[in-house]
Amino acid sequence: MPVNILVNNNKIKAEKGKMLLQVLLDNGIRIPTLCNLSDMLPTGACRLCVVEIAETGELIPACSTPVTDGLNIFTHSKRVIRARQTIVDLLLTNHPEDCLYCDKNRNCELQLLADELNLRERIFTGRKKIGKIDRSSQGIVLDLSKCILCGRCVKVCDNIAGVSALDHVYRGKNSSISTVFNKGLYYSTCIQCGQCLNVCPTGALSEKSNLKQVVERLMINSQPINAILSTSSIISIADRFGIRKVDDAAQFIIAAMHEIGFKTVVPEGFGSDVYIIKYGKIINELINRKDFKIIISDCPAVKQWIELKYPEDLKYLPNFKSAQQIMAKAVHEFSKSPTRIVNVAVMPCIARKNEALDVDNLSRGLPDLDYVISTSELLQLFRTRGITYPFPRKAMFDTPFVSFSLAAIASQVSGGLSESIFDTAGHKNFASAIKSKINNKEAKDFKIIESDINGNTFGLAVINGLKSINQNFENVMNNKDIQFIELTACKGGCVAGCSQLSVNESGIQKIINESIQQTIIRDPNTNPYYKGLVNENKISDEIIGYKNSTINRYLINEK
Repeated sequence: MPVNILVNNNKIKAEKGKMLLQVLLDNGIRIPTLCNLSDMLPTGACRLCVVEIAETGELIPACSTPVTDGLNIFTHSKRVIRARQTIVDLLLTNHPEDCLYCDKNRNCELQLLADELNLRERIFTGRKKIGKIDRSSQGIVLDLSKCILCGRCVKVCDNIAGVSALDHVYRGKNSSISTVFNKGLYYSTCIQCGQCLNVCPTGALSEKSNLKQVVERLMINSQPINAILSTSSIISIADRFGIRKVDDAAQFIIAAMHEIGFKTVVPEGFGSDVYIIKYGKIINELINRKDFKIIISDCPAVKQWIELKYPEDLKYLPNFKSAQQIMAKAVHEFSKSPTRIVNVAVMPCIARKNEALDVDNLSRGLPDLDYVISTSELLQLFRTRGITYPFPRKAMFDTPFVSFSLAAIASQVSGGLSESIFDTAGHKNFASAIKSKINNKEAKDFKIIESDINGNTFGLAVINGLKSINQNFENVMNNKDIQFIELTACKGGCVAGCSQLSVNESGIQKIINESIQQTIIRDPNTNPYYKGLVNENKISDEIIGYKNSTINRYLINEK
């Protein structure tokens, strides 16, 4: 039911019961806030969104006030601005003065609000609260001295990830954000999805950087250093520099990395081809059975989520190595260096940092992958060395992993991994049905595809984003008409990983489409470098990690 309200003496029509903050935003009136997240219940914690009721002068939070007929408010009166300035200044009084060294510098919402409210000198002074720094996690640093208690991370961890690794603890001046028993993120239920990093307005939650160690290795130059470059990172950097094709972006990045000091650069996409082919073989074994389930995912955060919430369903998830770890293992196997090569991966998310140190990814007690840096960290390295695009040189990936197929590119977006697997496995009709459904912009987070394989109808559920996974996983696992379930923790797939740059969805899709038209190697099976290594029996089950696959045991047990 529409109602009329007055905002700054202007009449506005609004839907009765809708939150005032959203009504104001819909009408082009921006209200500052630090705690509000769209599609989640408001908490009114930060009080920055207060507006003044014209008749009484009362300040009310716009985020948690429903619209009523005849409401008359001022959004930027003197009293409102003074209240906001006071709140921000109180936050700054208890905040570290290390902006120059903070990961969020120039991208900090508190910093931007202080500038917006023209805060140029202290009003309040006092002793700052000392907060501990939790570095126990492989991918996340929690610095409580920078926490402003907005509660965004708690909301996301509970309502999106569904793991509740973080929560509010204590009361009053001792209020804080922490894990259960204050044991640290490593010992909590954290799945390293990185969703909390995306919503933290300050530097309280940041990515644990390995860049310093990598730079030190490059400067020492006593060991050959190899880089594994992810396809998602290539796509993201292409979008950043306005490069239209994946191949062109890769040639620029590889040449730049050689300039920095990496001896060899190999594509994670080659590992994706191996991964896709192996998955296709498993699916071809399964489709001859009457009743089965298989989870399709190369996402380490998803694997941790299943292990935490539905451990009994791990048997439906093949546990051979991810594309990242396949390449890490392969590089060591094929290295001709007399000394142990240092392996560095460039990846789109912090979950890969945690995966690299998993006990299953160790060889003789040492990790196959020494360091993982994010896309943004690689660009920071470029800036430090004065590298930008266009670059005077181009380079190809190093032998024997010179190229990857179209499937490796397509698999970086939600639904693309399933499409590539079915296409590679020879089920073109099913792959076409997936592509058609995925291109349909409706119901983006959860889609069901049904199509025919060998005269039988099979169902595939494509679920992307942890919120949608939490809502739909149990139902699709219990649905006998759905045999295949693809899961990705980030909405949109790996190209939208938490460590990527700001994701331009339309730009990324154009890059992928352009690359699809130009890529010569369409099918992983036709990748000449893969075929050559297979013919020489050099792509072993040990590299893929297939001997310990739970899905393999699951197949044997059903026979």
